Amino acid sequence: MKRSLPLLPIILLSTSPAFAHGGERHAAAHVHGKATLTLAIENKIFSLDLLGPTANFAAANGDVVIDGTDASAAQILTLPKAAQCHAKTASLETKSIDADMQDDHHHDDADDHDHGDEHDDGDEHDDGDHDEHDAHAGHSDTELKMSWECKRPDKLKNVTLNIFKTWTGFSEVQTMFLTDEGANAKIMTPSSTKIDRP
Repeated sequence: MKRSLPLLPIILLSTSPAFAHGGERHAAAHVHGKATLTLAIENKIFSLDLLGPTANFAAANGDVVIDGTDASAAQILTLPKAAQCHAKTASLETKSIDADMQDDHHHDDADDHDHGDEHDDGDEHDDGDHDEHDAHAGHSDTELKMSWECKRPDKLKNVTLNIFKTWTGFSEVQTMFLTDEGANAKIMTPSSTKIDRP
């Protein structure tokens, strides 16, 4: 049974021009479980750009709705209340990867997928594994872009990433936090979900 995207329905409201970057990151991002995340503060706008394989976006509890509201944004990040940030825009887009990149990803993921093929005999292949292989066959990445308007961006001292609870497919997120003062990089995992402002 094929499923094109395991987290429907998704509501897309708008796309912020603050996310001009991101299109060139597909090759690095398409390793199941891993993703790249860029956080940035510019004036009073805080922005997020998350890119990873579509298979990562497996919902933990029912459907995940991304609609640009504070409630939906809380599924992705927790921001300090003192910063007085409110969600402004949100978009979620799935993109197929071209043939050249597919060849590269087969090499990058070779161990994972060969290992899976050896152990996917019988009943194991009929359930969740089947969905994972279907998602991989499409070789698609999903990109989530969000922005918040913050009345006190100076109070935005750190950010907590909630996607590990929202989507079960994420295991490691290579994160960069950018501000006018500099940059802070961190690999975030389910046991290490907070990144400090640079």
